[in-house]
Amino acid sequence: MKTRALVFAIGVVGIISLSNTLAASPTLGPNLAPNPSFESGTGTQPDDWIPNPNATNATFFWDTTFGRTGTSSVRLSTSQRFVILSNPGWISSGFIPIEPNRKYQASVFTYTPDGGVGHILAIQFFEEDGTFLGTIGATGPSGFADPTGVWVEKIFTFDLSTFSSLASATKVRLIVVQDIETTQGTVTTVFFDDVYFGKILEITPVTIDIKPGSDPNAINPANSGLISVVILSTETFDATTVSPITVQFGPTGASPQHELGHLEDVDNDGDLDLVLHFRSQATGIQCGDTEASLTGETFDGQPIQGADSIVTVGCS
Repeated sequence: MKTRALVFAIGVVGIISLSNTLAASPTLGPNLAPNPSFESGTGTQPDDWIPNPNATNATFFWDTTFGRTGTSSVRLSTSQRFVILSNPGWISSGFIPIEPNRKYQASVFTYTPDGGVGHILAIQFFEEDGTFLGTIGATGPSGFADPTGVWVEKIFTFDLSTFSSLASATKVRLIVVQDIETTQGTVTTVFFDDVYFGKILEITPVTIDIKPGSDPNAINPANSGLISVVILSTETFDATTVSPITVQFGPTGASPQHELGHLEDVDNDGDLDLVLHFRSQATGIQCGDTEASLTGETFDGQPIQGADSIVTVGCS
């Protein structure tokens, strides 16, 4: 069972309610967290993560017998009630480069055999020379106790352009931590797994032309032939930046038949457009559909999406 908790961003840079960020799942970039599922390590320590040496009241252990998606996780056991913020138990990643004015998402799954509160993922921000700027983190609402015996996802998003105090940050360090303030009197054991940290990718709308030169764009869903689809270059988008192997077309996401496609000035406007072909029956287009859409990514990972009208024929 998986439970998703409402979370808040808390730290020296401020407090922001983030419960509304769970309403829709954004398009996310690659996971930048090192060894995010703690599947590799040596002895009692996972690779690429370092325990806080000042945490005298908490013990971290790389557990290779229990995990959410794999066989391993990080286990934290507290040995003291009311652990203060100045000396919490945590384990931190190395530095991860970030880009200014970008939106990011961070999350971690926690599991407590005996319940408890305050088991979180936090992010520390630094300038290039290592100067510490601040921390934000995700935890349950004040007084919220994690359910016993289930994995709980602690997840939050943030926009760096809204934090003036972090404007000079060039890198971050992730920490899975015991608490923001206190454990509220509870001595607990908690497992951490499946850390995520990455950019939120804004989808770029693109102009596409299904069966260029035809009007209307007639498609026979039963036909075994190919459908030509063109991604057009415009004043605001360069179709040559699209990675053809990432493109999918139609309800079932058909892949191009000729992986690289070809470049051609289809609309005679002086710039190159990307021409792709898809097997009609693989697209999932059904009789009565009036539109077909295309998704993909640019070579640098920016998601794209476009649609064009169609008319289905050969239907009875």
